[in-house]
Amino acid sequence: MKLPGSDGVGWFDESLRKELRDGKGTSFWLDPWVDGVTLHHHFGRLFDVAVDKVISVADMIGEEGGVKFEKWNWWQELFRWEEKVLEVCKALVLGAVSFTEGEDRWRWGKSEYTVKEAYLCLRKDDGEEADWVKDVWNKSIPLKMSFPNLEASSQ
Repeated sequence: MKLPGSDGVGWFDESLRKELRDGKGTSFWLDPWVDGVTLHHHFGRLFDVAVDKVISVADMIGEEGGVKFEKWNWWQELFRWEEKVLEVCKALVLGAVSFTEGEDRWRWGKSEYTVKEAYLCLRKDDGEEADWVKDVWNKSIPLKMSFPNLEASSQ
């Protein structure tokens, strides 16, 4: 979901990230667990030639004797330029992996998700609200009524 008239990553995707713990519940390629962005987004070509596109972080990263390693599996041999991209990906991934006890979980920015945090995320950088935000969060209309009101006004 993107703000109307905005470009780049949507406000929701930009704020949501996956907190890695045991790595079993986090998709290596598809979840935003490295710097809040998916590896699929950063390394699209590697994703394209990867055999297993839905592998978990726990299944992709191993550790023996305190040394981490990746379990890459490609459909074809990588070109030289792809190998250079792979080296960047390896450095990023191995630097981000730190397994701990517990299940992986979704986080909102640096804290848990709240409506207030989402609202603040929707505000413009200069502190003014986006034009359409007043229609959603109208103080004189009960919250449960403002969303149907927005839907009716857009038809």
